[in-house]
Amino acid sequence: MASPPVPRPTPSILAGALKTDSRARLRHDYRTPVNHIVGYSELLIEEAGERHLEVFIPVFQRICEGARQLLESIESAFSEDAGPDGGWAENSWAENSWEGEAFRGKLNATSRELSQTLSSLAETLEGGHRETIADLDAIAGAIQRVREFIRQED
Repeated sequence: MASPPVPRPTPSILAGALKTDSRARLRHDYRTPVNHIVGYSELLIEEAGERHLEVFIPVFQRICEGARQLLESIESAFSEDAGPDGGWAENSWAENSWEGEAFRGKLNATSRELSQTLSSLAETLEGGHRETIADLDAIAGAIQRVREFIRQED
């Protein structure tokens, strides 16, 4: 018995798939360094006692919260809203999407604030706490990757 013929995708279905794949890739590219910021800041919070840095826990928490806000912005910008044909509803995400000025502006402002917090903290810890400084450098590198990616998208 012969199997039924497999329908060939139409150009509009292929275009939609490419657009979805592109958004998924961009979402991943934005999220990856931000997840690093969350991970390192959570590590700093957990190890603050061992490193004798309890006084800095609120700063580490602020860094972590800032990164989580970035993740929320990214999720909001890349959320999938199905339109009537099962595709993307363009008007539902255009204003706050990764293509929008508001989105990039929010990422820039939050990443700038995180950078300033890190710089201030690094100056305070200068000369000691090498392990913590290395973690802060890793966070700073991740913030820099986010900022470079934003500039690349402009």
